Amino acid sequence: MEPVDASNSPPAADSPDSAPTAGGAGLLENAQMLWNDFRKLTYVHLQLMAMEVQKAGENLVAMLMYGIVLSVLIVCSWLGVLGAMVMWLIENQFMISSALLLTTLFNLISVCAVMIVIRRKSHALRLPATIRCSNPDHENTNTSERS
Repeated sequence: MEPVDASNSPPAADSPDSAPTAGGAGLLENAQMLWNDFRKLTYVHLQLMAMEVQKAGENLVAMLMYGIVLSVLIVCSWLGVLGAMVMWLIENQFMISSALLLTTLFNLISVCAVMIVIRRKSHALRLPATIRCSNPDHENTNTSERS
């Protein structure tokens, strides 16, 4: 076993040899190291965010494409249902023109029903609770409405 040479080891942090020669040089070095670490950490976080945004964008495009395919399939299925309805009406002694007219009326009633649902849902897009709460006369409005 060889003896350990103490002269090659760096001075301990508490030893007087490690004290900075200029009063704030140690503090300045620490601040510089902290700044460099902050810059590196910020760079890594920005890289991670950029990769996640890119991945999210790719997934959004894929979801939109799948949505388009899905909507085409739904439209085709709806047309199949309407065609089957026409065929059923024809088989049950309806004239072709009457069967097409009844199917068209059914389609228009369905459109109206969906429009009513959309109109009811669109009310929430105006953020009514937020507007009510941000109104300074909120309490006065409630009491005047009760009267």
